[in-house]
Amino acid sequence: MKIVFASDVHGSLYAMNDLTERIAEEKPDKAIFVGDFCGFGNAEKFRSLVKKITCPIVYVEGNCDHDDILSSYGLESGRTSHIEILGDRRVFITHGHIYNRSRVPDYLTDGDVFVYGHLHKPFIIKEKGIIFVNDGSMARPREGSKPTYAVLTDEKVYIKDGKYGEILEVFSLN
Repeated sequence: MKIVFASDVHGSLYAMNDLTERIAEEKPDKAIFVGDFCGFGNAEKFRSLVKKITCPIVYVEGNCDHDDILSSYGLESGRTSHIEILGDRRVFITHGHIYNRSRVPDYLTDGDVFVYGHLHKPFIIKEKGIIFVNDGSMARPREGSKPTYAVLTDEKVYIKDGKYGEILEVFSLN
């Protein structure tokens, strides 16, 4: 299984164009948009870029997403978290404005993965047995970071450069 995670595009056509190129190169089984994907830009052009993605897409709402904006971008609304099962691990996905490293669902245990955005700064860190992954931001990186996305496979988690796909950080799950 291979999943691409990206957040905080904020409606940027440049960032979305780069992301669609990276997803095409990655050939994931699924893409998960981790919130704050929309903005007040050209919804039609943005939607045409989303339609280029050939794998299944799951969308988790962020704090800047609203139902009317999401629907204009052709995205389903109403979900603030999502769980994937990867082998014997739970992968909990949320934007980060409700749940984050300071507020973790009680059911997550040793070896589970918690993916979120919201901070616009990428990292992978293991605390109390849980692997926290922040995919950064494709459009508005902070604190000197590059535009980034994350990739999760059965064995590893990667933070990758959003413009060129280069590996910036890798963490082994085993």
